Amino acid sequence: MTTVLSPFVSFLELIPDCQNGGQFVAEDGKLKCSCPSKTFGDDCSLGVCDVESENPCASGSTCIPGENIADVPNCVCTPGTTGKYCNELIPDCQNGGQFVAEDGKLKCSCPSKTFGDDCSLGVCDVESENPCASGSTCIPGENIADVPNCVCTPGTTGKYCNDTIKDCKNGAEQKEVNGEFICDCVAGTFGDDCSLGVCDVESENPCASGSTCIPGENIADDPNCVCFPGTTGKYCDDTIKDCKNGAEQKEVNGEFICDCVAGTFGDDCMLYLKPSLIFTPQPSDYLYTYLMVSNNIAFDDVKGILKKMLKWNHLQGLGVCDLESENPCASGSTCIPGENIADDPNCVCSPGTTGKYCDDTIKDCKNGAEQKEVNGEFICDCVAGTFGDDCSLGVCDVESENPCANGSTCIPGENIADAPRCVCSPGTTGKYCDDTIKDCKNGAEQKEVNGEFICDCVAGTFGDDCSLGVCDVENPCANGSTCIPGENITDVPNCVCLPGTTGKYCDDTIKDCKNGAEQKEVNGEFICDCVAGTFGDDCNTIKDCKNGAEQKEVNGEFICDCVAGTFGDDCSLGVCDVENPCANGSTCIPGENITDVPNCVCLPGTTGKYCDGLGVCDVENPCANGSTCIPGKNITDVPNCVCSPGTTGKYCDDTIKDCKNGAEQKEVNGEFICDCVAGTFGDDCSLGVCDVESENPCANGSTCIPGENITDVPNCVCLPGATGKYCDECGYNYSNETDLFPIPYMTETLCDKAKCDANCAIDTKCSCATVSGDGVCQLYETPVIFVSYDANEDACFERCNATSECKTIGLTKKEKIGYCFLFNVTLDQIPVGIKMSKTDESIAAEKRIRTHGT
Repeated sequence: MTTVLSPFVSFLELIPDCQNGGQFVAEDGKLKCSCPSKTFGDDCSLGVCDVESENPCASGSTCIPGENIADVPNCVCTPGTTGKYCNELIPDCQNGGQFVAEDGKLKCSCPSKTFGDDCSLGVCDVESENPCASGSTCIPGENIADVPNCVCTPGTTGKYCNDTIKDCKNGAEQKEVNGEFICDCVAGTFGDDCSLGVCDVESENPCASGSTCIPGENIADDPNCVCFPGTTGKYCDDTIKDCKNGAEQKEVNGEFICDCVAGTFGDDCMLYLKPSLIFTPQPSDYLYTYLMVSNNIAFDDVKGILKKMLKWNHLQGLGVCDLESENPCASGSTCIPGENIADDPNCVCSPGTTGKYCDDTIKDCKNGAEQKEVNGEFICDCVAGTFGDDCSLGVCDVESENPCANGSTCIPGENIADAPRCVCSPGTTGKYCDDTIKDCKNGAEQKEVNGEFICDCVAGTFGDDCSLGVCDVENPCANGSTCIPGENITDVPNCVCLPGTTGKYCDDTIKDCKNGAEQKEVNGEFICDCVAGTFGDDCNTIKDCKNGAEQKEVNGEFICDCVAGTFGDDCSLGVCDVENPCANGSTCIPGENITDVPNCVCLPGTTGKYCDGLGVCDVENPCANGSTCIPGKNITDVPNCVCSPGTTGKYCDDTIKDCKNGAEQKEVNGEFICDCVAGTFGDDCSLGVCDVESENPCANGSTCIPGENITDVPNCVCLPGATGKYCDECGYNYSNETDLFPIPYMTETLCDKAKCDANCAIDTKCSCATVSGDGVCQLYETPVIFVSYDANEDACFERCNATSECKTIGLTKKEKIGYCFLFNVTLDQIPVGIKMSKTDESIAAEKRIRTHGT
């Protein structure tokens, strides 16, 4: 290959020292190395291992060049990687897993009951495999494939915590029925958890409706029934009789009745008869006997019997008692005739009435109240502590007077006016049940603080009712571990640690120690005790120390102890890489051994063992415009300047002109210009005559076409009406024999040009019209197609050029009187009458007919 050097490259330019078979070539005016395949760098000294973008070894692995720099390198893989280029990860298979190749990738083949990419997970770690019910804690067995233990949440039981524990009350035991756990309640207890007694279950409550059921000391004991006023009996299912007139209540055939004394009768023994009536002759004796036998006779029946008996006794006639209109006894009372029929009768009053004629109402005042008249009406005057219309109610019966609070039961005293006793509802206490009982748990006692009852919790218990333990409030178990309460709530709890944690409270982390290291405790903290040659928090890192360096531990970390003259984390670097002594951009060449003193290859203009001597190129560089300063043989010599493209001069401070079309650069008045050859123009001589208006030879608006070479004479493409090489000649044939002057066929004095044109427009003979200077409208016929009293020659020719029908021009060039006629026929076709003798002031010209190429 022939290399042509640029004329601007100084002979002093350095020839590059191309390595590994590279060849220097000239490119853009400079010498550079052309490197063979697989070599790189300015001097071809680098291989694929040295260039990051070409290095085939995966990140982190070490690229070892082949015997020759262009050979495929060897890759030294980091732990955990494999493959020709260390780009495959070796799976760290746990728990006996083996790595296998699948679909071109390495993966772990896990034994039964192990899972995950590295087989490190057991059934406890994989939700779909975890046998423990939701919420319970899965504790792996001693080996990861063992069946795990399940720590159940409160309220669940069974091997896998999938059974619910029943909180059975009152001595009931849990038993399984049809695969479901239930509480087997003892007699007298009820409910899903056997917490209810007979008083709590309506269908089991023995106390009659309206009475209060008071549970016995034990929930299964027979309850006590507090009866509603007016009821009695063990279960308050009997009614108390209000027996009158000294009668006593007695039980007959399981039913309570009033046992009336002699002379009284009725359901409550309220009725009686006068002795005079009782001890009359037979009929009265019969009546007495009848009444004694029939204690339960209805009052209405008694009245009827009396009437019959009395009528029988007084057959001689009727009295006032027999006539309803005469009867003085009030409605409902019984009228008893006197001894003689005319005597004033006696009235036997119905219950609740009084007076001679039973026309007053008797109040059945209770509990020692007396009847008194107020405003003509009888009322009961109740004693203190009694209430109601008849004073039969006590404080327990009147809601506004009831002192028992919080739904408690009000039990009247022995006497209705006595202060009542309050039977409190569960959870309340006090004389009137107006205090709340705290259900204090775990040995806590209730005490009063600031007028409010609270539970005084013992140590280790918490919450409003002291039911919570440390697991519920002050959980000491760390890192998501499960807190298992002790046998007693105040006992120190047990912590069930999650995988990866350990310690009494699971607050220590289990180290995943690598490379045979074992975990040990130091100062209360777990660490990995690394074997020799490994280091790091998990002993997974091994130092690959270079150049004779040994690994040692410093402050708990392994480092490479570099020998003198080597540096870096692995001691692979020499002084050239770290403490480069070579100055001024010189090249540091390591010695045969990395620890040898290096050699410095100086750049031009520098000198000395370490290239630290400077010349003018380094301090007062005279070379301009980015040119290269080449020092002389001695550092003090005047340097040579290798100019950048486009510059020239001793110091490259002049600009090179890019002269075109054979022009040469020359210096004029200290400035470089292009010396253009004839026919070229412009600053760089790139323009021809067609490009410069002042040099363009083509006239009359014709088009300038450059020749094959820019300096050739151009061709001119003429506009119509022009001819000649440069379109500067006329396009008409002139007549030297005749002038042309047509006569109008009609004239009319009409100064208005518009009216003149209008007249022409309606005349089929008229081809054109004009108004002369003296105001005469003149009409012309063909072959005249245009007429104007304007002697301007150029305008007349331009008009013909612009009119395709125009073939001939006739005009005069007189200064004051002139005309321009255009004809649509050639000169030889114009009628003889139009032609006139030739004068110097007139022109008759025929337009040439051009053909292609003429």
